[in-house]
Amino acid sequence: MDSKLSPPAGHLTHFGASQNSSLKSVSTGELFSELISRTSSDVKATTEEEAYLAHQLCGNLRRFSDVHLNRHSITNLKNVCSAFLRPNINHRLPIKDSTWVELGCGSVNPWSFSFLLLALGAKRAIPIDLDPVGDPGQACRTLAEMVKTLLVDPALIIGADLTGVSQQDILNNLHGFGLKELSDGSMSGIVESRLDYRIESVYALTVPRESADVVVSNAFFEHVPDVNRAVESIARITKPGGYGVHIIDTIDHWFYGDPDSGPLDFLKVDPAEPLVNGCNRVRPKEFPAIFEKHGFEVLHASYGNVVPLTEDERRTFAPRWSSMPLEDLASTLINIVVRLK
Repeated sequence: MDSKLSPPAGHLTHFGASQNSSLKSVSTGELFSELISRTSSDVKATTEEEAYLAHQLCGNLRRFSDVHLNRHSITNLKNVCSAFLRPNINHRLPIKDSTWVELGCGSVNPWSFSFLLLALGAKRAIPIDLDPVGDPGQACRTLAEMVKTLLVDPALIIGADLTGVSQQDILNNLHGFGLKELSDGSMSGIVESRLDYRIESVYALTVPRESADVVVSNAFFEHVPDVNRAVESIARITKPGGYGVHIIDTIDHWFYGDPDSGPLDFLKVDPAEPLVNGCNRVRPKEFPAIFEKHGFEVLHASYGNVVPLTEDERRTFAPRWSSMPLEDLASTLINIVVRLK
């Protein structure tokens, strides 16, 4: 063999990915499912090529999955943080030594936003949902990854204007939490007296009366059958002068999964039905009056996600909505900030 063509002694092989034409028709989701199936057991890479490509794939997947749709992602947490911690009022909401309640936190990753608040100095955070945590191990590991990001580059999550909290502050604020245990996927790393996940209805909150400094929710209120009763319950647990920040998506949720559905089709159904496609159909501009009825002052209300709507379409709606102004129907999103008087 010509020595000029031979790799030098000690040369390491660099493996590269190549496309397989026979897999082009297989969806990305199917490929991911197959990879998860092959790698979810105790089996590990058996060749240098497998190990190298798996490592490269991990990096690619981290970037690929860092989107809002992934509830475990940094981007999702950053967006939630931006919505809740930067409401359009002339001052910031209290964090230091405060108690926050998150309604409808979701069972996929229920702790992240509450844990972030604790890292920034909150005294206690109470995330609430109707379902148990779906995958506690993954949810715990997500908390550990969040801490790493906060310590290395906090602006990735909280933005440049909230980075006054130092690395030592973060570690001090999370004193008692077991970061190694969380990284191992163990709930033993959670201090339940400070991060208190509760499975309960908004109508029967066990949070003490007048104890919450801030109550927040994202895509929660549209699923509540009795909005008045829910707001009354929230008012009971909120301190006088305490805040609420609520993002409410009032579009027909069937629209998200069925391309043949219209964004307001559920307004054609008998209004006596409390929920249609999982939604109560209360329109965005009706929410401020409901909060005011229960003692809240509306500090800010903005409307968005306007859908095209004609007079002819409005006439097809049930009477409750066919008489509403077009502009009150066309907006399907409200971001509302309130304060209890």
